[in-house]
Amino acid sequence: MGIEISEKVGIPRSSVTGAMLQSQRFMNKNVRLIGNVVKNTGVTIEVSTGDGTNVMVQFQEPLDEPLEGLIDVYGKVVAKNQIEADSYIMVPESLSQNFDLAKYNEAITLIGSSDNPWSQVD
Repeated sequence: MGIEISEKVGIPRSSVTGAMLQSQRFMNKNVRLIGNVVKNTGVTIEVSTGDGTNVMVQFQEPLDEPLEGLIDVYGKVVAKNQIEADSYIMVPESLSQNFDLAKYNEAITLIGSSDNPWSQVD
């Protein structure tokens, strides 16, 4: 499923929300975005994120499968609310039924509010 990612596996990426794409912080950076597909044109999809932002995702080639439901997109931010996808994973319905996108959004927002969220606070 999705685009072949064998040569893309080692690329560091930041998980982002739609709101985080409004700043210049992630411009031209590799990111990961999770949301629900709301529109599919064959070359682009519109993804609704947990914060209610719609993000356009552009693919390098036309899609050969219908995309709907929860999607995990990997790519580069090319403009506000626009990602050029390297790859994607469709989340199976059996997993997406219990996935709380709003809570995921809260977690990513909290993690993204620190330069190093894993550092120990004294």
